[in-house]
Amino acid sequence: MRSVSIGSMLLVALTALMAGGLGLIGHRVITRRMAHLIATTNLVAAGKLDTRAALEGGDELSRIGKSIDSMADQLQRSQEVADLSLAHTHRVLETSLDAAIVMDSEGIITLWNAHAENIFGWSAQEAVGKHMSDLIVPVQHRATHIRGLKRFLQTGETRNIGRRIEIEALRRSGETFQVELAISLLPTNTGLCFSAFIRDITQRKTAEAAITAANHRFQAVVENVQEGIMVVQDDVMAYANPAMHVMLGYEGQELIGMKLLQVLVPEEHEAAIARGRRRLAGLEPNALYEAWMLKKDRHTRIRVDRNITVMQVDGRPALLGAITDVTETRRAEQSLKEANEKYRLMVEHPKTGMFISRDLIFLYANPALHEMLGYAPGELIGLDSRKVIVAEDLDAVLAREARRMQGLATPTTEIRLLRKGGEE
Repeated sequence: MRSVSIGSMLLVALTALMAGGLGLIGHRVITRRMAHLIATTNLVAAGKLDTRAALEGGDELSRIGKSIDSMADQLQRSQEVADLSLAHTHRVLETSLDAAIVMDSEGIITLWNAHAENIFGWSAQEAVGKHMSDLIVPVQHRATHIRGLKRFLQTGETRNIGRRIEIEALRRSGETFQVELAISLLPTNTGLCFSAFIRDITQRKTAEAAITAANHRFQAVVENVQEGIMVVQDDVMAYANPAMHVMLGYEGQELIGMKLLQVLVPEEHEAAIARGRRRLAGLEPNALYEAWMLKKDRHTRIRVDRNITVMQVDGRPALLGAITDVTETRRAEQSLKEANEKYRLMVEHPKTGMFISRDLIFLYANPALHEMLGYAPGELIGLDSRKVIVAEDLDAVLAREARRMQGLATPTTEIRLLRKGGEE
């Protein structure tokens, strides 16, 4: 409330009287009207804003009375506006989805909404009138809270008013927990107050901690896996793990920031760009495919398997690639293929009969053996080899087979075979 100086009002009145001359008005009338003005002024100054002097006439005292009444009107209108504003502020605080607390300049709680009851465990009836530091400030922080309040009241210096901060708070149970706090100044008709909006962020902090731990685990895996991992966004490598650097002959973080095309062979640039665009647009499913990549020397090529998927990085789509160097594998496969071809040529074409058996059953017999024994191509496969051995030689064959299974030397021996018709 605006204060009214009684001394100032009386000084104005006396000055006006002197200017008008005391001799024109009777002494008693002046004294009575002066007393009425003083009483009116004192009541307005005390907060009785509906009090009016209501002096009639056109003399100086009447004009002073009208001035006092006009000032009271203005003060009353200002107070009504302030009361409406304060009432609106209280309604906002009471219905806030956050815990809302109002504290006066002495640190005493004057408002405690329903969400504050839920978060801290104290009812409004229990909380209002108590020191806020005793209810919700952890013991280890109370001295700091009290010093900060005193510093602000004495110097106006503030560190936390007008901004959001994260601090520890105290529940009725004694549990401390993380909250987000926003403090504002709240002028009232009884002096300066502080309003605080408080949000329990325990679940958010728990989720953030879980995400951080998961990220650390993921990073540990990615950083130590033998497979190359890279993230490409806007055709630039935003990330490449150590294995990717080693695979292409780079050191440290050299790959990060490089254009993807710098590590692809020129003849595959167009296809790689088109495939990436289709993946980002969702027009091509994730699939494993082979490609050539260039090492740092720009000459050495390596064959890789690439599995590309779409992910989000900073809210924008990116390509996550898992890269496996299959150069040696493909070389080994080619060598094996060539060896198999040589073996096939060696086995399929000579006139010497060759076979592979297990437990005396033919698993393979070359064309020469089929022709030698009079069987059609493939007819020997699955046949018991004892059916093509002369009976008198069978014991020698079985003995030789037993020695071979024991790892003993088996000298070359001659045996007689039966043709399909039964002749030797």
